[in-house]
Amino acid sequence: MDGFRLDVFNAFLKDPGLRDNPVLPEGSSPWARLEHKNDLDHADFADLIARFRTIVDGYADRMSVGELFSGGTPAAARYTSGRHIVFDWSLIEAPWTAAAFTAAIQSREEAYGPDRSPTVALSNHDRERQAGRLAASVGREADSDAIARAAAVLQFGLRGTPFLYYGEEIGMVDVLIPDDEIVDPPARLAGPDFPWYDRSRCRTPMQWTAGPGAGFTSGAPWLRIAPDTDARNVAAQRGDPGSVLETYRRLLAARRESPALRIGRHDWIATGQPDVLAWSRTAGRECRLVVINFAGSDRDIVVETAGDAWTPVAGSHPDPAPVARDGRLRLRADEAVIFRPATV
Repeated sequence: MDGFRLDVFNAFLKDPGLRDNPVLPEGSSPWARLEHKNDLDHADFADLIARFRTIVDGYADRMSVGELFSGGTPAAARYTSGRHIVFDWSLIEAPWTAAAFTAAIQSREEAYGPDRSPTVALSNHDRERQAGRLAASVGREADSDAIARAAAVLQFGLRGTPFLYYGEEIGMVDVLIPDDEIVDPPARLAGPDFPWYDRSRCRTPMQWTAGPGAGFTSGAPWLRIAPDTDARNVAAQRGDPGSVLETYRRLLAARRESPALRIGRHDWIATGQPDVLAWSRTAGRECRLVVINFAGSDRDIVVETAGDAWTPVAGSHPDPAPVARDGRLRLRADEAVIFRPATV
C-alpha cells in the first residue's frame, strides 16, 4: 500500500489575518507561553483534510498518515478515519515500566475505540532512539539490546499500525555529536529558555556492515558513523537468533501470518505480577496472547486465560517456554513472547 505522510498537518492552516497568538502569564518556554489558537487546528482544517482524503480514496490501496504538531492521543484519534491514520506519540513518552505502558495503552484504547486504528511508534527522527531511551529510563543502559527485543514484541503485539524508524531493527542508539558537527539548526540555538534535543544524535547513518562507512557510503557521511558500528550492524546480526535483527524478523513473520495480530481487538489479561503485562488479540476465531516482562529479573506469573495451554509463536528470545495448562509461566528478565493456543 502506498500513500502520503503529512508533516505537522494540524498546523497547515493559520489565521487568515495572521494575528498573533495570545500570550499566557506562565510557561516554561516562549512556545509554552502562547495560547496556540491562531496557528494550530484552524477551523477550516477539517474541511481541507476531508477534501484531501477524498482524492486519495479515489485510488485503490492508498492511505495517509498525518503527524500532529501537538494535541496528543485525543487529537490523533479525532483526526483518524479509515485508512487515514495519525501518529500518536504517547508511547514514546513512556518509560520502560509496566505501569507507564498500561496507562498509555489504556488511554489509546479509550480514545480510539474499536472502530479506529492507532499508530504504534516507539521512536522517530525527532526523538531519542528507543533502545537507549527505554533502557536509560529505568537505569539499565547495559540492557539496551534486551529491552530493544522486548520493545519489538510490544510494538508488533499492540493493536494498530506499527511504524519502525530505521536502525531500530538492530538496536541502534544515539550518537553524541560534537557542537561543531550538529546539523540540526534549532539545536544550535538551544538554551535555558529554549530546551531542544539535538536530533542529529538519532539521525546517524544506517549501520549495514563493519568497517569505514558502515556499508552506507564510501565517502564522508553528513553525520559521523556510530562508534559501535563494527559490532552492531546488519551483517553481524543476520543469522544470529539472539540478535535484535532476527527478533524483528521473527515478529514480522508472525504478524504477517496472523489476522489477530494485524486487526484483532485488544483485551487485558491478568498476570498477578505488577511488572508483567499481558493482553490478547482476537480476530474471528483466531487468538494470540502477548506477555511482556518489564523487570530486569525473572518473574513467575499465572496467566489468567480460560482454556488450553499456549505455544510460543515468536518472542524476544529464540527459545521461549510455553504457558502451562494451569497458566503458569516463568519469564526471564525483559522477556516478551507472543503465544497461540496449543490446540490450534
